[in-house]
This record gives sequence, structure tokens and C-alpha cells, in this order.
Amino acid sequence: MSASPENAERIGIMTPMPPEFDPVTSLIRGCRGIEYARRNFLTGQLNGRDVVAVTSGIGKANAADTAGILVDRFNTDAVVLTGVAASVHEGLSKGDIVVASELIYHDLIVPNPKIYKVDGHRRYPIPTDSRWAQTACRAAAQFFRESEIRGEVWQGLILTGDRYMREGGIRRLRQRFPSAIAVAMEDTSAGKACYDREVAFAAIRAISDSGSKEEFEDFVINQYSRIAAGIIGRLIKS
Repeated sequence: MSASPENAERIGIMTPMPPEFDPVTSLIRGCRGIEYARRNFLTGQLNGRDVVAVTSGIGKANAADTAGILVDRFNTDAVVLTGVAASVHEGLSKGDIVVASELIYHDLIVPNPKIYKVDGHRRYPIPTDSRWAQTACRAAAQFFRESEIRGEVWQGLILTGDRYMREGGIRRLRQRFPSAIAVAMEDTSAGKACYDREVAFAAIRAISDSGSKEEFEDFVINQYSRIAAGIIGRLIKS
């Protein structure tokens, strides 16, 4: 059985991009860098818990590879992916937090899903760990209560694909996946790697935009850092 937030002995934290990684490293004490597979893995403690943090690089292949390394090489018994995402649900606003309950590829299209098994899974969409998802939602809600930053916390389906989605693409996703709340480029692949290994996985994203490159860049540079540090610091506790 996969580890709960309370009993995980070593937690992996992965972010796709360096600007998403910096707020995480600011929380880790006793950092030690380990070069492996052309990545710099940082080991240390976050609020007294053993963690291994890394920037995966963007996209599905990088995410799957990195999540697998965190589990197989660094013996993490839970993996948390954090970063930014574009909103798909029209009710979301910039700065809101989305926590995945399940994950699906939006760019994987097969003639008949009943015949063409997606990655050989019997279960698709890929589920996340409900205990970690609920704890992440509570951590995000606590952050909003205790800071001057305001936002809402959503939980639901997050889409994954190897393409940055502009406004027109997001409108089409809304039609194809009416239950989806957000879209990014890594979550389903990382979640699948953990699901195959029976390791707990959580995906926590801050909404940066709804298909605007300018809004995305502004949010990552000027707003994301405080939100990420505040939520991860409350999620991973002693």
C-alpha cells in the first residue's frame, strides 16, 4: 500500500521548470546535490521530513522519466508534482489552486479505447492518491486563510499534453473534456509512472493563465513563488 502524507519516509518533489523549483528549494534545509541522469537532485529536509527535489524539464517524457528515477533510484514512497497550469474550467481565476483527483492525456487519440488499451492500464483516467489530494486541498485552503493572497481551491481532472495551449485550443479542450479543470504538460505521465509502481502521487498546480503567454510569464515571474512555498510548506509537515 502506498504511503500516506503522515507516514511517507521520503517524499519526492518535482517541478517542470526552474522558476517553479526555486520556491521549493527555499524550504529545504541541509541540501545536498546529486547529479544523476543529467538532472540535479537535491536531498535534504523540509519541516523535518526527508525530501528529494528536482526539476524534471517540461513535457511528458521528462516527467515520466523523472518520476521513475525519484522512486527507483532515490527510494521515495510518495511523489508531489507542483507548478503552474492553464485553466480549462471557466470558473477558475488566476492564482486559484487545482489539485488532481485523476489525470488523462488530451493528445492521445485511439480509434476504440476498449480495444486499444491506454498504456496497458485497466484503469484510465489515471487516479491520484486521494489521501494526498485531500491533504493538498487542506494545505492550499490554509494558505489562503493565513495570507493576504486570495484564491479558491479546486479538485478534479487535470489534462496533459505535449503542447502549450492557447485560448483556441483551450476552448476545444473544454468541449472535448467538459469535466476537466486545468491543463499542463506533465501530470499524467508522472502520475502513470507512480501508479505503475504503486507509489502515492499528487499534482498541485496554481492557475497562471487561460491560454495567454503574457499572463503565464507574468504569473510565473511575479506571483507564483509565494503561493508555491506557502502551500508546499503546509503540505509537507513534521
